[in-house]
Amino acid sequence: MLVLLPEAAITVILALGTYGVSTGVLTVGTLVAAVTIMTYLYWPIASLGWLLTEAGNAGAASRRFWEVMDVEPAITDPEVPESPADGDRRGRIEFRDVHVGTVLRGVDLTVEPGETLALVGATGAGKTLLTSLVGRLVDVTDGSVLVDGVDVRRWRLADLRRVVATAFEEPVLISASVRENVALGVPDAPDDAVWEALEVAGARGFVEALPWGLDTRIGEQGMSLSGGQRQRLALARAVIGRPPVLVLDDPLSALDVHTEAEVEAALRRVLGGVTALVVAHRPSTVQLADRVAVLADGRITALGRHTELLAQDATYRDLLSAELVRS
Repeated sequence: MLVLLPEAAITVILALGTYGVSTGVLTVGTLVAAVTIMTYLYWPIASLGWLLTEAGNAGAASRRFWEVMDVEPAITDPEVPESPADGDRRGRIEFRDVHVGTVLRGVDLTVEPGETLALVGATGAGKTLLTSLVGRLVDVTDGSVLVDGVDVRRWRLADLRRVVATAFEEPVLISASVRENVALGVPDAPDDAVWEALEVAGARGFVEALPWGLDTRIGEQGMSLSGGQRQRLALARAVIGRPPVLVLDDPLSALDVHTEAEVEAALRRVLGGVTALVVAHRPSTVQLADRVAVLADGRITALGRHTELLAQDATYRDLLSAELVRS
């Protein structure tokens, strides 16, 4: 409505001014001056509506921001932290009778140092929830999760999250440069380390092709990149700190067949030296693992090598068959 006010005012001035000039009440110069002044005022008045709208949006965003900032964190450092010495951090993961609400109901599972374990299950089985427990993004309601023999609730959060790196199915990127996104958890990482992480994630090629390389800004949530490119940057961020434990939530979900093969080859190199827990849907992801665990009805119902489960477990065969049909 405010946008129409300047145009309406000019129309009225022209109409009354023309009448005034014709009757001798106004001169032509006075009319021209009035129209000129209104022309100068047009954009300030027109932008007033935009400013009022933005002020309302800013007020709502500010209230929401402080609502979030005022929430007390549910997951905090323990009063007396306990964690293994640096030399004892080998990356062993144990789930002991883990319960979380009604989703996980007694999960027992061990991932040995240097082992890659794929976690498969139907949609809604709790795979992502289970992996979130390792980095203590969520706490158990009963039972315990141990990293190198220490309950994750006893670790300092900063120490735990240096040991456990996570790449989510939906990569979280910020409106910053490629370098800042990859080195988000290791801000003092040199460019050589950033390039090495990009190489491992199969992202070096497309980053080198960007207009300003590592300094290219990628927009909020990486809006200027494809889904596969965003996923590979998230993988690079996860591996740049060389963590002993790597949690990957369906890392190949957004990749095409050609790119998937490149990232698979890179992952085989990096997974050889870490303990990895990988949520898998695609058969190609499963084949990266040393062992496979099937999650169903809130528990681990089968555990073994890919070929063993194909031969012995009907649930596992059904899950892979359904995924092959979808793909």
